[in-house]
Amino acid sequence: VLRLLDAYDSNSFQRLIYPLNEGVRDKSLAEIKPVFDTALIASLVSENIIQATQCASATEIFEFERFKGVRNQWTNFSKYILLRIDRHLAGILDKPSYTSGKLEELEERFNKNNRLRYGMHLEHIYTQHDANRALFTTNSHFDESAFQQKRNLLGMVLLLKDKQNLSSNNEIYDDKQQTYAQSNLIWNELLVGHLPNVDRERLPVELRVEPVQPSNQVFPLAAVEMRQKVTFEAIKRIWGQV
Repeated sequence: VLRLLDAYDSNSFQRLIYPLNEGVRDKSLAEIKPVFDTALIASLVSENIIQATQCASATEIFEFERFKGVRNQWTNFSKYILLRIDRHLAGILDKPSYTSGKLEELEERFNKNNRLRYGMHLEHIYTQHDANRALFTTNSHFDESAFQQKRNLLGMVLLLKDKQNLSSNNEIYDDKQQTYAQSNLIWNELLVGHLPNVDRERLPVELRVEPVQPSNQVFPLAAVEMRQKVTFEAIKRIWGQV
């Protein structure tokens, strides 16, 4: 949560985690929650993310306006968030996914294995293709800052197997849709409408979004905020409803 809110600092985290660890040790879940909530809220207050009286529990922290700018800053962390989202969806649907299975095998795919065929890579929906860059170009002036900001929003990155990531390379969204549909990752399939209706209807309403269709072959800028919002809804279900 601290990383998602851009409030993580290694020194303050160490000061937070030791007393928190002591406070929750040998406690039941019911006893742990208020201790955790108090520690998390105090940390966010100290980092000026929220005001002291703004949130009474960790659940209240999860509002879209607070998370709408969440972005890809650390590759492995972004991969971890996307992995957890896909694993959560696989559990809801009782459906196979590249992120399901034994955790030791998942760790091998996620972080340790150098065999390109099986590893997990981070995929940008907005590649450096000229058609994507044109979305951020006005009167021959390319806005590099806006381009990088949009392409690194957490809703605009995906997980792919290494070989798939390499094969999609610098393609535009229209060309990437088949790769996403065949990725064996539910989050990607949902984006491009490859998830069967029988599965889609079993998803929570907030995640039952319409697939994003290409506009002039690229991912439409108008759909970026929607994509960011559904990513937030997935995050809220996993971390915000304890």
